[in-house]
Amino acid sequence: MNDRPEPAFSEASSATNQSRQTRMPAGIVWTILAVSVLPLFLNLMGFDFGSTTTLNETAPTGQAPSLDSRMDEKALQAMSGVFVHTILEWSAFAVTVVVFVLALFNFYFNRDWSLPIIGIALLCAGAVDAFHILVSARLIEGRAALTTLSPFTWAIARVFHATILIAAVLALFKSQREKTVEQIRFLAGTGFLFAFVAFAVIQYCATSTDLPRTLYPESTFTRPWDLGPLLLYIIAGLFLFPRLYQRENTVFTHSLLVSMIPNIATQAYMAFGSGELFDNAFNVGHFLKIVAYLVPFVGLVLEYKNTLGTFVDTIEKNETTMVQLREAEALATHQGWVKTGISDLFEIMQKSDNLKTAAQEIVSFMVQRLEIQMGALYLAQDNALYYSAGYAYANPHKLPETFQFGEGYVGQAAVSKENILVREVPDEYFKIKSSLGEAPPKMLLFVPLVSERDVVGVLELCSLKEITGNHLDFVNQAADAIAAKVSLEIAQEKIKDALEETRAQAEELAQQQSELQSANQELEIQTNALKESEYKLVQQQEELHETNRQLEEQASILETQKQEIELKNEIVNQKVRELEIASKYKSEFLANMSHELRTPLNSMLILSRLLADNKDGNLTSKQEEFARTIHGSGNDLLNLINDILDLSKIESGNMEMILEEVDLERFVDTLNRNFQPLADDKNLDFAVELDPALPESMVCDAKHLEQVLRNLLSNAFKFTEKGGITVRISRPSPDTTLGNKNLLIDTTIAFSVTDTGKGIHESKRAQIFDAFQQEDGTTSRKYGGTGLGLSITREFVRLMGGEIQLESRLGEGSTFTVFIPEKVEPPVGILKNESVGGNGGNRPTLKKLAKANNAGESQPIDDDRQEIRASDRTLLIIEDDLKFAHVLKDMAREKGFKCLIADDGENGILLSQQFQPSAIILDVGLPGIDGLMVLEKLKNHPETKPIPVHFISAYEKDKEAMQLGAIGFLRKPVTQEKMDEVFSRIEKVLSKSIKNLLVIEDETVVQDEIQKMLGNSKTNVLRAITGEDGLKALEENEVDCIVLDLHLDGISGFDFLEQIKKKKKLKNIPVIVYTGRELTPDEEVKLKRYSESIIIKGAHSLDRLIDEATLFLHKVAETGASAEGKRGSRVIESKDYAGKKILLVDDDLKNLFALAHVLEEYEMNVIIAKHGREGLEQLQEHRDIDLVLMDIMMPEMDGYECMREIRKIPEFKNLPIIALTAKAMKGDKEKCLQAGANDYLTKPVDINILLNQIRIWVLHGSEH
Repeated sequence: MNDRPEPAFSEASSATNQSRQTRMPAGIVWTILAVSVLPLFLNLMGFDFGSTTTLNETAPTGQAPSLDSRMDEKALQAMSGVFVHTILEWSAFAVTVVVFVLALFNFYFNRDWSLPIIGIALLCAGAVDAFHILVSARLIEGRAALTTLSPFTWAIARVFHATILIAAVLALFKSQREKTVEQIRFLAGTGFLFAFVAFAVIQYCATSTDLPRTLYPESTFTRPWDLGPLLLYIIAGLFLFPRLYQRENTVFTHSLLVSMIPNIATQAYMAFGSGELFDNAFNVGHFLKIVAYLVPFVGLVLEYKNTLGTFVDTIEKNETTMVQLREAEALATHQGWVKTGISDLFEIMQKSDNLKTAAQEIVSFMVQRLEIQMGALYLAQDNALYYSAGYAYANPHKLPETFQFGEGYVGQAAVSKENILVREVPDEYFKIKSSLGEAPPKMLLFVPLVSERDVVGVLELCSLKEITGNHLDFVNQAADAIAAKVSLEIAQEKIKDALEETRAQAEELAQQQSELQSANQELEIQTNALKESEYKLVQQQEELHETNRQLEEQASILETQKQEIELKNEIVNQKVRELEIASKYKSEFLANMSHELRTPLNSMLILSRLLADNKDGNLTSKQEEFARTIHGSGNDLLNLINDILDLSKIESGNMEMILEEVDLERFVDTLNRNFQPLADDKNLDFAVELDPALPESMVCDAKHLEQVLRNLLSNAFKFTEKGGITVRISRPSPDTTLGNKNLLIDTTIAFSVTDTGKGIHESKRAQIFDAFQQEDGTTSRKYGGTGLGLSITREFVRLMGGEIQLESRLGEGSTFTVFIPEKVEPPVGILKNESVGGNGGNRPTLKKLAKANNAGESQPIDDDRQEIRASDRTLLIIEDDLKFAHVLKDMAREKGFKCLIADDGENGILLSQQFQPSAIILDVGLPGIDGLMVLEKLKNHPETKPIPVHFISAYEKDKEAMQLGAIGFLRKPVTQEKMDEVFSRIEKVLSKSIKNLLVIEDETVVQDEIQKMLGNSKTNVLRAITGEDGLKALEENEVDCIVLDLHLDGISGFDFLEQIKKKKKLKNIPVIVYTGRELTPDEEVKLKRYSESIIIKGAHSLDRLIDEATLFLHKVAETGASAEGKRGSRVIESKDYAGKKILLVDDDLKNLFALAHVLEEYEMNVIIAKHGREGLEQLQEHRDIDLVLMDIMMPEMDGYECMREIRKIPEFKNLPIIALTAKAMKGDKEKCLQAGANDYLTKPVDINILLNQIRIWVLHGSEH
């Protein structure tokens, strides 16, 4: 593979590359061929190119030339021959110098290694030719005779020329197999070697006295030494240079191939025709040698022309890119202006405390922001629009105060719910006035304010200039915000009116109470009359007294008997409690031991399987059988441990249900697929029948249902020797008697398993469902087993709210029928004793909690809303059970809180926005909107978003609550200890309510932006210009997060990081590097060791900085709270991830399924690979992958190697990769980053953190 560096302009368009010239023009090639052959034809026609003539050719006819004339003519001819020879030779040398210079220039642009190597070879050959020129012109005197030295230097120069060209091409082939650095060294060495050989040749010719003869005029081969170069040129032209051209495919290498034509012609003329100096063949050969030198020169000129064309195309492409960048910058500027305006509008509206003030502030802001001249706001009421506020009207009282819907532009905008833009305003329209004059508006804009499909108002804007598209975008977005504010203010005014009405009703009740007092006085008179009747009754009571005395004696006897019974019941209850404690200890022991046994059992199963496979072939068949026996026994033991673990979970109350929709047809297919092979193996009939009248699916715990059927079928196959087994899924028959009163025939599905086995004796039918019991429990029994299968089956069925029944006859078979509700409901939680043998249950508060948990009717309750001050810590309790709310209120007051009570979600939201409580305790099951929706609305509102929310509910919605941002979840019924933990968690969150963010940045503009975006009542932004100021701020303040620029005066950002990481109390502070400099790979790896994130300043880098800083500050606020409650500052929405393609590489199939399921819930497309090699294959197939989640420990190719291979592919050099590993050893993070990962998470993975990281890298990864 060619490792030559890419040309400097390799990014030219494909069209330019396709039009790039790679061959010399055919006309030039044919011209060179004609020039090489033409002298031969001209010689045949009588032309002579020699510089030598005889005296007879110049003497007059019949006269003998004189001696003097002959001597002058000879001298003139000699001078003419030497002159022509010198001109030809120096021309050839000049061409080699020019070729060498052009080769260097072309190499500078194209980095083509063939150019400098060939150029050096030609220059060295030209140097030897120059020596031949100097010798022939007698400018250098050699030791040998000139008649021998001149022909010999010609011959040796031609041998050197052919040899060094061949050596240069061979050296070029070798240099292409080297790395770039080695190529430079090789080029220098080759040039030195060529120069040394040329010098050695020249030195030899100049100093030798006895040179071989090279000229034989009387022979056929007049110059036999020229035959060697002739043969070399032929070989090079047929084999070597064609291969060079095939590899390089450039004009220059093609010109080298074409230059072989005149070189071969030169040697042919000289070897067969030149018998003396300056004769015809001599001059033709020297001329063709110049032609041979000129051909590479022409090739280089054409190659240089290609380079210039590529350079021009690249410049044009860069200009196009710059235009696109300017357009993008203009769009970003516009969007920033719109967003800033919306933000300022929100800030103004939040400061307004009533509708009238808000309306005036809104109109003023819109007019000033749009730089227009006039505006008015009309609010809707009873299908009419009333004037509410205006800006810059000369006399607002003269304007129409009311418009009906559809009346005028104002009313029409309300009806159409669309903007109305009027550009041609009549001159008689109202004027925009000032102290200096007045003018009619140029444009009118009517904007309807729509909130939840209802028009709440219309905004009218007037301008003396055109309202541009940018301003219209802002107006459209602002209209939604204004409509929401107006709608909110209207709702609050309605609430105030309702409160006033309630006060009026209270006064009316007071008046009614006064009337009741008068009625009481009348009743008192009637009471006196009754007293007289009572006196008469006293006499009757004395008569009854004697009778009562007798009854009391009998009651005393009954009381004694009752006390004896209660004493016995207490003894029985004590025994029951002791039994429950023993059972609990047993279940906990079994659960713990089952887990402890799995670890050595796992190794035993793996190793025994390896021995049984006997891949090395070094075990006997008997030893293989032993290994298979060990493996089979280990599997049996594993199944037993699983059964024990399931049983212990059920008994200890820790068995969980995962309710999901189960497709019945697919369930039937699973049963057939799993048990048909077993039936075939035992030669038994097997069928699964599904009643078509049943619904397509049911809601239950699919795993437990499948285990129930698997246990029943396993027993059926075990005890059936012949016949068959049938599974029927249908409705229970009408005559079926169900013991569970919650099961109804119409909403229950029956799963029956019928076999033709030996049956079960009637006396054994009850005990087979007990743990460790079998129908045949003797030591000589035929069938093995632990007796746990049916016990676990029954408990699973009960857990799903069903029951199991048995019908059996000895010798005929058995039928087990499981009845499950069509829609299984989650079990209701029960109150568990938190400490065995403790006296916690006697505490008064715990008794009140237990009583509140079972509360039935709700009752009114007072709270502290009338006594709350700004400095008080407040707790909002949103709970529809007011008795339980009363208990929570008492406990909160003991903890120093003042309380607010809301009995539904809507009132809870209003109270939270009105009072801004310190914390909230929330129930899930509320009238109206449930607690989860309440939490979602709280987190979506900017004012209530930071308030910590803790759930206390009987519903099992803890995962959903944590994903929405709750700090904790406690299931009812509750205990005193659990409530103490709840308040402790709230205290920890509130104790760190204000976070400190340290910004170390030398640009005050950037500091102002960060202060504006993050600074609020919950976040304090500290500023520092230099690294020294930053260290001082760290010593004086408790900082929660640092934003650091690397380019600082004084100590650099790198030195700052090293200093704080050396200090124990500072090393754990999260650091976000925010810099504008380009980082080297070494610097990036070093920074990743010290910082949590690296952000390169760019178009959207500030948005990503806000995301990262908010994420880390939010984590600080949740320190000490449940890890499941960790969540970023923004609500996770599917739209952030929709359509993103994620490659998930992990060898754990369960982990693959779980992570893929979570990612797909957020509308991501997940591509799965089970090891690194498959991951590379998937990456080649799906080249639009947005992000890779990479496990580390995998078979075939681990995560480290896979990430290195990905980074070798230029297309995926910047692809975001997040490493996921179960290891957490020191140095693992650095290994992952060095291997190519962008980020690093340890297992078990926190889903919310993972989703935030995916969002950061997918949306802003290119700026990192």
